[in-house]
Amino acid sequence: MLTANLILERLNKEGKLLERREQPSRSFVLQLMDLLYSKHAQADRATRDIYNALRTLDFDPYFGQISLEVASAPGHVGCARVATNVDRHLEGQDAGIQVGKGTSAATPTDYRMADRINHGRSGAAGIPASFTNPSFETGDLTGWTPATNGFMQVVLESGAWGYKDGTYYCALESTPAAGVPPYGQPGHYAQISQSIDLTNVTHIRFQLRAQGYYASAFGFEVWVDEHPVYRIELANDTDYPNQMVDVSGFTGVHTVTFKCIAKSAFYAADHGAWIDKIETLNIAELEYGGCEVVNLTFSNPNGQFTIRRYFTNSSSASVTVNEVGIQAMGQDTGSSGRAFLIARDIVSPGIAVAPGEILRVTYVPQITV
Repeated sequence: MLTANLILERLNKEGKLLERREQPSRSFVLQLMDLLYSKHAQADRATRDIYNALRTLDFDPYFGQISLEVASAPGHVGCARVATNVDRHLEGQDAGIQVGKGTSAATPTDYRMADRINHGRSGAAGIPASFTNPSFETGDLTGWTPATNGFMQVVLESGAWGYKDGTYYCALESTPAAGVPPYGQPGHYAQISQSIDLTNVTHIRFQLRAQGYYASAFGFEVWVDEHPVYRIELANDTDYPNQMVDVSGFTGVHTVTFKCIAKSAFYAADHGAWIDKIETLNIAELEYGGCEVVNLTFSNPNGQFTIRRYFTNSSSASVTVNEVGIQAMGQDTGSSGRAFLIARDIVSPGIAVAPGEILRVTYVPQITV
């Protein structure tokens, strides 16, 4: 029988134990079974990543494949080895043990943490500046500077969309000119930009939709000046609610750009991305240490090993952890590393990590006979 224990220990900055909790983990989810199936069947397998996109896990008998990887580097450090040199789109924080603020019950179909706490710390104390016209309710692009390249356009639309805030939203999309040769090509884009003081801003949150059956030809990016800080490869007709961009490393006035860019040829109009309700936030977060896998031991007939990660509160406010889980890296058939949730547990009551304190989270998977 496979079981797991979950241990949470709150430490002060000198490492002295302040609080300890232990509970059974009852949270393995569907993606774990898919990853195991791919390994045992030696076959490709489709499963859902943390962005609610179906990805085909790659089983390659010639070059090998990486899957179920939970050991990772800390924070923003690059992570997740793959068999090729293709960009992996993963940071250390994306693989291994995760923490969050969500309180909804864990279910076998969970594909992401309910309210994940990202790697980071709070910005300067104070109310964050807001974007001008962040929900486009002036009915135009007041406050925003649009730009396009190739067969793309920036327009406001007012059709049905469950995640829009009010009447209007901004569409960054292909144009009718793409319907005849020469077709839209990789690198064509539509974008909007605005300068804003990011001193008190740790995150930008927005509502996003990949619109149309050619949406998969596009990626969506957020830039701060010349620095890309967010990218997602879009899937056809898919909503991405409450997208979060970490901008805690920036202070002062910067230009923020939201950009829909073609990554492959496209052949029709009105496809790309919708964006709305762009908000600035100042959130106290936890710094993710590396995630280690250690201490494989057997005592006939039982065996166990340890998955462990440290989280440091370098913010100015207490952070309460209500959920923990594990994300594993899996390589897809495009040779990119993707993050898949394989476990999620509720912690009740939540454990409050004060400024300067450290949270040590440990999973101990065990087999017993």
